Amino acid sequence: MPFGGELKRNDTRNNSYTVRLQLNANRYLGVDQQHNIFASAGYEMSSTKYKGYQNTSRGYYPDRGMDFVKNINLDDYPAYKTWLASNTPLLTSDLTNMVSGYISASYSYKGWFTLNGNARIDGSNRFGDQSNNRFLPIWSASGSWNISEINWLKKDWIDFITLKTSFGYQGNMLSDQSPVMIIEKHPTDGYFNEMTATLKVNANPDLKWEKTSSYNLGLDFSLFQRKLMMEVSYYYKHTKNAFMAKDISSINGIDGNSYIVNRGD
Repeated sequence: MPFGGELKRNDTRNNSYTVRLQLNANRYLGVDQQHNIFASAGYEMSSTKYKGYQNTSRGYYPDRGMDFVKNINLDDYPAYKTWLASNTPLLTSDLTNMVSGYISASYSYKGWFTLNGNARIDGSNRFGDQSNNRFLPIWSASGSWNISEINWLKKDWIDFITLKTSFGYQGNMLSDQSPVMIIEKHPTDGYFNEMTATLKVNANPDLKWEKTSSYNLGLDFSLFQRKLMMEVSYYYKHTKNAFMAKDISSINGIDGNSYIVNRGD
């Protein structure tokens, strides 16, 4: 377009809400209040709705009343005519709903050692009517032991020595995955003179949560009034049903493309 400039517009509206109901309990026990128990339980619902609009217009004059060029003979500008025919506004929308229930508990004895346990279950609308895979239990457990409280380790030059360990199990779901085929409908196409549709997301009938197990073990210590501090840790993670990009360009008759697949270990 030889006249004016280009106006790009990108509008997004993202509405989200979270509702949570939680009950907490905290209790000290024992003659010297040496035992502490803390527990909480709750229910949570969240929803996110997204809408977007994108459009590009040419022939724009911001200094002349924010107006556009009119009465253009498109045959004189074939490149602009081709661009104009393919330039259409883009509207997008997405809705994600999640429901969760959770419980957490911890026990501590004089600050010497602490045990924690957490459990949660998440449900997502990303699985459609596949109710067996819609809900995922998530849980974790951890503990810490201040071993410097042992009598023979109570030295003036030892500030603290703490042993820590934890195990966790969690899930993940990509927002662009679906157990069913998603077809994007379009309005009337000028070339075919009828309404059209394109494939937006291939069906993934074996869709499951991506599941990750985590193991952690660590040792923290501080010596000589915190002049020497060190943290040593080891962790291991194992993921099942991972989402991975698979290149199928080597298959005869199929152009090089990458597809997201939900596979095993």
